[in-house]
Amino acid sequence: ISMQATLSIQDKDGNTIPSAPRSQTTWENVYSYYRYSKLSNNIYDEYRWMYLVFEIIMQKIAPIHFDVVKNKPTEMEWTWLCRALNEAEAHHGWITAMNWPTTDAIDYFHTNQYNDVRCNLFHSKGGHLQPNEHISLDTVSMRLKELDRLCVFLMRRIYNVNSAGGMLTYYG
Repeated sequence: ISMQATLSIQDKDGNTIPSAPRSQTTWENVYSYYRYSKLSNNIYDEYRWMYLVFEIIMQKIAPIHFDVVKNKPTEMEWTWLCRALNEAEAHHGWITAMNWPTTDAIDYFHTNQYNDVRCNLFHSKGGHLQPNEHISLDTVSMRLKELDRLCVFLMRRIYNVNSAGGMLTYYG
């Protein structure tokens, strides 16, 4: 079964008014990483993928300062993220939209996302700190939900992602 429909609008003289060209969404890696996060059956991996989505978004908003001669960043990771979060706030107003329980959302992000979860899940230093060792499943779950909301909020503004959902009916 297939169906096709067209719509044309005419002006007062009966001339067809041409439709605006359809915008084309370009593929970005951020979509793949977001999908990997959603398809993961391990909450720790789900968080890791979502944090990569977050980093791609931050890189799009405020690219990390980079020395091409030395082939390395010229600013520390948290310095860059702080700058990027501030730019994201200035251009997209994410702080009010997230409604986090704090008066300093960037410090909240630093403590709860970056230090408590991200660093714990991404690092293992010399065998002394094993990933996931000092973090509860409930904490990761709660932070993942926050990070997901932030990423979706910013993706909708930066990548012009449609917020409409879809579904498959019983008969469909």
